[in-house]
Amino acid sequence: MVLVAYITSPFVTFVKVRAPPFTRQSTEAMKRYLQNPANDPLLEINTMSFIAKPRTSLVRLSELKPVNKRFGLVNVARDTAAENAKRKWYMFRAVGNFYIPPQQGSERYLWPLLWEKRLTRGQ
Repeated sequence: MVLVAYITSPFVTFVKVRAPPFTRQSTEAMKRYLQNPANDPLLEINTMSFIAKPRTSLVRLSELKPVNKRFGLVNVARDTAAENAKRKWYMFRAVGNFYIPPQQGSERYLWPLLWEKRLTRGQ
């Protein structure tokens, strides 16, 4: 049971971009925004906890770094030290390691556009 919890904890179920209202008019408008985001977009990254409860992490795109941890089970990470310092002792620790699978060929899955731009900018 501990092994399953360790292996499955970083898997991401959704990556949502908090985008301006004009981007919600069409897929093309969203693609144009994601290729040239005006500022550092705020993301909602949803994972599942050990008891299958959804956990949402609000993260700026600039906080995410590409990594290779946990034998390849984590491909994106962020520093959670400051956020964990603000939390009470009884609260769960902030999620800092994620595995976001590369999805290709889907019109609705726009994460690769945003992630490629972030990597090419070198933020």
